[in-house]
Amino acid sequence: MVDIAKLESDARKHASKAVDLDSKGKSEDAVFFYVEAAQALISVREQLVSDRQQSKSSSSSSSIELNDIARLIHDYIKRAEEIKESLKSKPAPSLHLKNTSEKGVERARYLLTQALDQDEQKKYETAFKFYQEAITLCLNEKKTNDNIKIKEQLEKIAYQALERAEELKRTELNVSSHIRLPSPPRDEIIQNEEQQPMDIDQSNIDIIDKRVKLSSHELDVLRRGSKINGRDYVPFFNIDLKERFAYQTPFTDSHGPLKLAPKQQSHFARWARPD
Repeated sequence: MVDIAKLESDARKHASKAVDLDSKGKSEDAVFFYVEAAQALISVREQLVSDRQQSKSSSSSSSIELNDIARLIHDYIKRAEEIKESLKSKPAPSLHLKNTSEKGVERARYLLTQALDQDEQKKYETAFKFYQEAITLCLNEKKTNDNIKIKEQLEKIAYQALERAEELKRTELNVSSHIRLPSPPRDEIIQNEEQQPMDIDQSNIDIIDKRVKLSSHELDVLRRGSKINGRDYVPFFNIDLKERFAYQTPFTDSHGPLKLAPKQQSHFARWARPD
């Protein structure tokens, strides 16, 4: 049995929210709540009509008359359509897409941030490695860049990284020691049962990927449980905490972007990279 009182309460909340957002100029959000309010009232109207057809009008507890409901539904939908039309006529906001040079600076800054975080946690060998990568990236980017402003930013990052790396070499690190880090990830995250432990420094033993200790049955369960709608959504392992996300080439998804749901399509144009 449909709870008419609950539907009416939902309709009032959605309508109030829509009017408030509309008055504040938040048009796209207002459209959503106008439509939600209209849908709730449509459900109320359908239930009331059904009850009356079955001569059960006395059991209906609606506080709104059918004519009022029809008018409100019309008003909400009409306002939502008006807003949609006005949004279509507005010029699309211009997006500043970052060029390759700017992305290079961001990757270098990201590596420096990671280095400083590890440094603060007294994980000096890992921090030193991040400093080295930031310096190398800055030098490579600087060679292929003619933009003076970008070069200055790269030089500043490289200087910060080099200064701290040199200090670590003098005070915290045994320069003759070999710094070992986890091997790069394979193409397939979940391999067969015979996979071997990765080459990880003993000082970072707490992040060893526990999947190397899983049984054949457990690995099989993970494989089957990681496939949704024909795509693999692999589990997040502790080893993934070492991921740097600072590659020269942006990630490409061979499957393409996920399909937007109908409600998402009313608010979003498409999937896109953050930049």
